[in-house]
Amino acid sequence: MIRGSILLVLFLSITVLSGYRYAPETSHYQTNELLVSISLDSIPPGSITRKQVASLQKLIISSGGRAYGAKSFTFAIAPKEGPAYFSPGFGNTIPAGASYSLSKVKPGDFIIVANIVLFNNIKYKAVLDPTWTVVADTK
Repeated sequence: MIRGSILLVLFLSITVLSGYRYAPETSHYQTNELLVSISLDSIPPGSITRKQVASLQKLIISSGGRAYGAKSFTFAIAPKEGPAYFSPGFGNTIPAGASYSLSKVKPGDFIIVANIVLFNNIKYKAVLDPTWTVVADTK
């Protein structure tokens, strides 16, 4: 089961990264893509506690203090064991159907946001890969 989840995470990471450039850019003149930050509520990609997961409500996409709307996205939960959960998201709201799967996450599970399409089909590049790893709550 762990192998299946790892393969899922690799597949989704490749899917998310497929629109990214392969070499780091050395000049801001080399791209016309909007550089955006993607977060769940105010939590940037990286570690997220179960307590934070329990209160997730929205996807935030921003650049230079300006917020952007998501036309659509794929919301996925890849547990260390067991089947993965996928749900289409519309707007900047976490899909309502994800609440059950979010309530069952454990440390080591991944939460992934992929295939984000911004309104007006704005081309963008994410500062960080939109993947969160669930960690144990601190006491």
